[in-house]
Amino acid sequence: MNSVYDKARVEYFNMLKEKIRLEGERLNVQPIWSEPRPINEKNKKGEIPNHPISKAIGVYRIIYKPTMVVMYIGCGRIVNRKTRHRDVHGNGGKPILHLNSSSSSQAGIHMYKHDKDINNWLFQWCDVGSVGLSEIYELKLQQEEKPQFNNPNMAGK
Repeated sequence: MNSVYDKARVEYFNMLKEKIRLEGERLNVQPIWSEPRPINEKNKKGEIPNHPISKAIGVYRIIYKPTMVVMYIGCGRIVNRKTRHRDVHGNGGKPILHLNSSSSSQAGIHMYKHDKDINNWLFQWCDVGSVGLSEIYELKLQQEEKPQFNNPNMAGK
């Protein structure tokens, strides 16, 4: 027997047990959604008590303010997603170029094509605390709300 492998296998098994325990704790907890706020507004401290946006992993909606229609639903690290969508919109709907890479956002591109005024876009989010659960929640919300900018083939990815 390979003792290093055995130690790794036991550690991995214990890690999975802990993940299952944590997910089980979330079974009776409903997410708290923020109020829709302008996407270009600075992040508000304490918007959702005990859930700072800077650490939140969850699901978000981009809402077109003139109609209050949800145009996009996504998931991930909330502050990063909000920033990327806003920045791509602010860059004329084009990817942000970095030294050796670029950052794009299909939502930001669609937002810019739909309405160039950033003040017409709202952002709403909730902290789910789990990447896996966020992906499934995103998929279910997209299936129910059918936002115009989402590609159904990318839901939950």
